[in-house]
Amino acid sequence: MTVADRATVVLEKPSALKAAEALKIGLSRRRVAIIVGDCEVEYRGRASSRLESGERVVLIKDDGALLIHRPSGTEPVNWQSPGCTFKTSLSPDEKLIFEASHGAPPETVAISFNTVRLLAVLGLVDKGAFTLYTSEEDMRKAVFLEPSLVEEGFHPITYEKVVPTGFVDCIGKDRDGNFVVVEFKRERASRKAAEQLARYVETLRKGNPKVRGILVAPSLVSDARALLANLHLGFRRVTPKMCAEVLKAKGGLKRGRIIDYGEEKP
Repeated sequence: MTVADRATVVLEKPSALKAAEALKIGLSRRRVAIIVGDCEVEYRGRASSRLESGERVVLIKDDGALLIHRPSGTEPVNWQSPGCTFKTSLSPDEKLIFEASHGAPPETVAISFNTVRLLAVLGLVDKGAFTLYTSEEDMRKAVFLEPSLVEEGFHPITYEKVVPTGFVDCIGKDRDGNFVVVEFKRERASRKAAEQLARYVETLRKGNPKVRGILVAPSLVSDARALLANLHLGFRRVTPKMCAEVLKAKGGLKRGRIIDYGEEKP
Protein backbone atom coordinates (compact mmCIF):
# COMPACT_ATOMS: atom_id res chain seq x y z
CA MET A 1 0.00 0.00 0.00
CA THR A 2 1.44 3.36 -1.02
CA VAL A 3 1.46 6.51 1.09
CA ALA A 4 -1.28 7.96 -1.14
CA ASP A 5 -3.46 4.88 -0.61
CA ARG A 6 -3.10 5.23 3.16
CA ALA A 7 -3.93 8.95 3.20
CA THR A 8 -6.64 9.97 5.65
CA VAL A 9 -9.56 12.21 4.76
CA VAL A 10 -11.64 13.68 7.59
CA LEU A 11 -14.52 16.03 6.82
CA GLU A 12 -16.56 17.78 9.50
CA LYS A 13 -20.11 18.71 8.49
CA PRO A 14 -19.42 18.24 4.77
CA SER A 15 -21.99 18.97 2.13
CA ALA A 16 -23.72 15.95 0.61
CA LEU A 17 -21.75 16.53 -2.62
CA LYS A 18 -18.35 16.60 -0.88
CA ALA A 19 -19.25 13.55 1.20
CA ALA A 20 -20.34 11.62 -1.89
CA GLU A 21 -17.13 12.49 -3.76
CA ALA A 22 -14.89 11.46 -0.84
CA LEU A 23 -16.78 8.19 -0.39
CA LYS A 24 -16.56 7.28 -4.08
CA ILE A 25 -12.81 7.78 -4.15
CA GLY A 26 -12.18 6.06 -0.82
CA LEU A 27 -14.32 2.98 -1.48
CA SER A 28 -12.86 2.56 -4.98
CA ARG A 29 -9.49 2.18 -3.21
CA ARG A 30 -10.93 -0.28 -0.67
CA ARG A 31 -10.52 2.00 2.33
CA VAL A 32 -12.38 1.98 5.60
CA ALA A 33 -15.06 4.68 5.88
CA ILE A 34 -16.92 6.01 8.91
CA ILE A 35 -19.99 8.20 8.51
CA VAL A 36 -21.67 9.85 11.48
CA GLY A 37 -24.97 11.58 10.89
CA ASP A 38 -28.74 11.66 10.95
CA CYS A 39 -30.05 9.03 8.58
CA GLU A 40 -32.93 6.77 7.59
CA VAL A 41 -32.31 3.14 6.67
CA GLU A 42 -34.32 0.82 4.44
CA TYR A 43 -33.57 -2.86 3.90
CA ARG A 44 -34.88 -4.92 0.97
CA GLY A 45 -34.11 -8.61 0.51
CA ARG A 46 -35.23 -11.82 2.22
CA ALA A 47 -37.48 -9.58 4.30
CA SER A 48 -37.88 -5.82 4.55
CA SER A 49 -37.42 -3.22 7.26
CA ARG A 50 -37.32 0.51 7.75
CA LEU A 51 -35.44 2.47 10.40
CA GLU A 52 -36.70 5.98 10.95
CA SER A 53 -34.53 9.06 11.22
CA GLY A 54 -31.88 9.10 13.96
CA GLU A 55 -28.21 9.84 14.52
CA ARG A 56 -26.05 6.77 13.87
CA VAL A 57 -22.55 5.57 13.07
CA VAL A 58 -22.12 3.81 9.73
CA LEU A 59 -18.98 1.73 9.29
CA ILE A 60 -17.82 0.43 5.90
CA LYS A 61 -14.89 -1.97 6.05
CA ASP A 62 -12.29 -2.60 3.37
CA ASP A 63 -13.66 -6.10 2.70
CA GLY A 64 -17.07 -4.73 1.75
CA ALA A 65 -18.82 -5.25 5.11
CA LEU A 66 -21.35 -2.69 6.33
CA LEU A 67 -22.46 -2.03 9.92
CA ILE A 68 -24.94 0.54 11.19
CA HIS A 69 -24.73 1.33 14.91
CA ARG A 70 -26.97 3.31 17.21
CA PRO A 71 -25.26 5.56 19.78
CA SER A 72 -25.53 2.80 22.42
CA GLY A 73 -25.22 -0.99 22.47
CA THR A 74 -22.69 -3.37 20.96
CA GLU A 75 -24.73 -4.95 18.16
CA PRO A 76 -25.38 -3.19 14.83
CA VAL A 77 -29.01 -2.32 14.16
CA ASN A 78 -28.46 -3.36 10.54
CA TRP A 79 -25.55 -4.86 8.67
CA GLN A 80 -24.35 -6.56 5.52
CA SER A 81 -21.64 -9.21 5.36
CA PRO A 82 -18.36 -8.73 3.42
CA GLY A 83 -18.50 -8.58 -0.37
CA CYS A 84 -20.99 -5.75 -0.82
CA THR A 85 -21.02 -3.48 -3.82
CA PHE A 86 -21.59 0.16 -3.01
CA LYS A 87 -23.36 3.00 -4.76
CA THR A 88 -23.18 6.64 -3.73
CA SER A 89 -25.48 9.31 -5.11
CA LEU A 90 -27.49 12.47 -4.33
CA SER A 91 -31.25 12.59 -3.99
CA PRO A 92 -33.30 15.27 -5.82
CA ASP A 93 -33.32 17.31 -2.59
CA GLU A 94 -29.50 16.89 -2.36
CA LYS A 95 -29.26 14.35 0.44
CA LEU A 96 -26.44 11.80 0.49
CA ILE A 97 -27.73 8.36 -0.54
CA PHE A 98 -25.58 5.33 0.15
CA GLU A 99 -26.50 1.79 -0.92
CA ALA A 100 -24.86 -1.54 -0.11
CA SER A 101 -25.96 -4.56 -2.14
CA HIS A 102 -25.39 -8.31 -2.21
CA GLY A 103 -26.14 -10.40 -5.26
CA ALA A 104 -27.03 -13.83 -3.87
CA PRO A 105 -29.54 -13.68 -2.33
CA PRO A 106 -30.38 -10.17 -3.57
CA GLU A 107 -30.21 -7.73 -0.63
CA THR A 108 -29.87 -3.97 -0.44
CA VAL A 109 -29.45 -1.59 2.46
CA ALA A 110 -30.21 1.99 1.43
CA ILE A 111 -29.15 4.81 3.78
CA SER A 112 -30.42 8.36 3.28
CA PHE A 113 -28.47 10.97 5.24
CA ASN A 114 -30.38 14.07 6.28
CA THR A 115 -27.14 15.51 7.67
CA VAL A 116 -23.54 14.30 7.89
CA ARG A 117 -21.69 15.39 11.03
CA LEU A 118 -18.45 13.58 10.28
CA LEU A 119 -16.94 11.57 7.44
CA ALA A 120 -13.61 9.76 7.75
CA VAL A 121 -11.96 7.75 4.98
CA LEU A 122 -8.98 5.78 6.25
CA GLY A 123 -6.33 3.53 4.79
CA LEU A 124 -5.79 1.09 7.65
CA VAL A 125 -3.29 -1.77 7.94
CA ASP A 126 -3.74 -4.52 10.55
CA LYS A 127 -1.40 -7.53 10.44
CA GLY A 128 -1.43 -8.24 14.16
CA ALA A 129 -2.09 -11.80 15.31
CA PHE A 130 -5.08 -12.36 17.59
CA THR A 131 -4.57 -14.52 20.67
CA LEU A 132 -7.51 -15.55 22.80
CA TYR A 133 -6.78 -16.16 26.46
CA THR A 134 -9.30 -18.24 28.30
CA SER A 135 -11.39 -18.06 31.44
CA GLU A 136 -11.29 -20.60 34.27
CA GLU A 137 -14.36 -22.23 32.74
CA ASP A 138 -12.48 -22.65 29.47
CA MET A 139 -9.54 -24.12 31.39
CA ARG A 140 -11.90 -26.79 32.76
CA LYS A 141 -13.19 -27.50 29.26
CA ALA A 142 -9.64 -27.84 27.96
CA VAL A 143 -8.84 -30.41 30.67
CA PHE A 144 -11.82 -32.54 29.64
CA LEU A 145 -10.43 -32.48 26.11
CA GLU A 146 -6.79 -32.98 27.13
CA PRO A 147 -6.63 -34.50 30.65
CA SER A 148 -2.83 -34.75 30.56
CA LEU A 149 -2.80 -30.99 31.20
CA VAL A 150 -3.32 -31.97 34.85
CA GLU A 151 -1.10 -35.07 34.84
CA GLU A 152 -0.50 -38.20 32.81
CA GLY A 153 -3.20 -40.77 33.44
CA PHE A 154 -5.68 -38.25 34.82
CA HIS A 155 -9.31 -38.94 33.95
CA PRO A 156 -11.82 -36.11 34.61
CA ILE A 157 -15.22 -37.19 35.91
CA THR A 158 -17.20 -34.07 36.75
CA TYR A 159 -16.84 -30.35 37.25
CA GLU A 160 -18.46 -27.68 39.45
CA LYS A 161 -19.36 -30.29 42.04
CA VAL A 162 -21.19 -28.86 45.06
CA VAL A 163 -19.63 -29.84 48.39
CA PRO A 164 -20.32 -28.44 51.90
CA THR A 165 -17.33 -26.08 51.60
CA GLY A 166 -18.14 -24.71 48.13
CA PHE A 167 -17.91 -25.62 44.45
CA VAL A 168 -15.13 -27.95 43.31
CA ASP A 169 -13.86 -26.98 39.86
CA CYS A 170 -13.13 -30.53 38.73
CA ILE A 171 -13.01 -34.04 40.18
CA GLY A 172 -11.33 -36.94 38.42
CA LYS A 173 -9.28 -40.05 38.97
CA ASP A 174 -5.56 -40.62 38.64
CA ARG A 175 -3.94 -43.61 36.98
CA ASP A 176 -4.16 -45.55 40.26
CA GLY A 177 -7.88 -44.98 40.62
CA ASN A 178 -7.63 -42.37 43.39
CA PHE A 179 -9.97 -39.41 43.30
CA VAL A 180 -8.32 -36.07 42.49
CA VAL A 181 -9.72 -32.63 43.32
CA VAL A 182 -8.57 -29.96 40.85
CA GLU A 183 -8.79 -26.22 41.46
CA PHE A 184 -8.19 -23.86 38.51
CA LYS A 185 -6.81 -20.32 38.60
CA ARG A 186 -6.21 -18.36 35.39
CA GLU A 187 -3.72 -16.04 37.11
CA ARG A 188 -0.96 -16.56 39.67
CA ALA A 189 -2.45 -18.57 42.54
CA SER A 190 -2.30 -17.12 46.03
CA ARG A 191 -2.22 -18.75 49.44
CA LYS A 192 -6.00 -18.28 49.52
CA ALA A 193 -6.34 -20.56 46.47
CA ALA A 194 -4.20 -23.21 48.17
CA GLU A 195 -6.35 -22.96 51.30
CA GLN A 196 -9.48 -23.29 49.18
CA LEU A 197 -8.17 -26.49 47.60
CA ALA A 198 -7.21 -27.83 51.02
CA ARG A 199 -10.76 -27.34 52.32
CA TYR A 200 -12.24 -29.24 49.39
CA VAL A 201 -9.80 -32.11 49.79
CA GLU A 202 -10.37 -32.30 53.54
CA THR A 203 -14.14 -32.46 52.99
CA LEU A 204 -13.91 -35.28 50.46
CA ARG A 205 -11.29 -37.21 52.42
CA LYS A 206 -13.90 -37.84 55.11
CA GLY A 207 -15.34 -40.50 52.84
CA ASN A 208 -12.08 -41.50 51.16
CA PRO A 209 -8.68 -40.78 52.75
CA LYS A 210 -6.85 -41.33 49.45
CA VAL A 211 -8.34 -38.22 47.80
CA ARG A 212 -5.60 -36.04 46.29
CA GLY A 213 -5.59 -32.35 45.40
CA ILE A 214 -3.92 -30.44 42.55
CA LEU A 215 -3.89 -26.67 42.07
CA VAL A 216 -3.72 -25.78 38.37
CA ALA A 217 -2.48 -22.25 37.58
CA PRO A 218 0.16 -20.39 35.53
CA SER A 219 2.27 -19.84 38.67
CA LEU A 220 2.23 -19.70 42.48
CA VAL A 221 3.16 -17.13 45.07
CA SER A 222 5.82 -18.46 47.44
CA ASP A 223 3.62 -18.95 50.51
CA ALA A 224 1.07 -20.87 48.41
CA ARG A 225 3.81 -23.23 47.24
CA ALA A 226 4.95 -23.79 50.82
CA LEU A 227 1.41 -24.48 52.03
CA LEU A 228 0.76 -27.01 49.24
CA ALA A 229 3.96 -28.83 50.13
CA ASN A 230 3.07 -28.92 53.83
CA LEU A 231 -0.39 -30.32 53.07
CA HIS A 232 0.92 -32.82 50.49
CA LEU A 233 -1.11 -31.20 47.71
CA GLY A 234 0.10 -30.86 44.14
CA PHE A 235 0.65 -28.02 41.70
CA ARG A 236 0.54 -28.12 37.91
CA ARG A 237 1.62 -25.20 35.75
CA VAL A 238 -1.05 -24.63 33.10
CA THR A 239 -1.55 -21.25 31.41
CA PRO A 240 -4.73 -19.92 29.80
CA LYS A 241 -2.80 -19.79 26.53
CA MET A 242 -2.09 -23.52 26.71
CA CYS A 243 -5.80 -24.16 27.26
CA ALA A 244 -6.78 -21.84 24.41
CA GLU A 245 -4.55 -23.83 22.07
CA VAL A 246 -6.24 -27.08 23.13
CA LEU A 247 -9.70 -25.63 22.59
CA LYS A 248 -8.71 -24.25 19.19
CA ALA A 249 -7.17 -27.57 18.09
CA LYS A 250 -10.01 -29.77 19.31
CA GLY A 251 -12.98 -27.50 18.78
CA GLY A 252 -14.57 -27.46 22.24
CA LEU A 253 -15.95 -30.14 24.51
CA LYS A 254 -16.42 -33.65 23.22
CA ARG A 255 -19.95 -34.93 23.21
CA GLY A 256 -20.90 -37.23 26.01
CA ARG A 257 -22.41 -37.30 29.46
CA ILE A 258 -20.39 -36.04 32.39
CA ILE A 259 -20.93 -38.36 35.32
CA ASP A 260 -21.14 -37.49 39.00
CA TYR A 261 -18.44 -37.80 41.61
CA GLY A 262 -18.13 -41.41 42.62
CA GLU A 263 -20.37 -42.64 39.79
CA GLU A 264 -18.74 -45.05 37.39
CA LYS A 265 -19.28 -45.00 33.66
CA PRO A 266 -22.18 -47.21 32.57
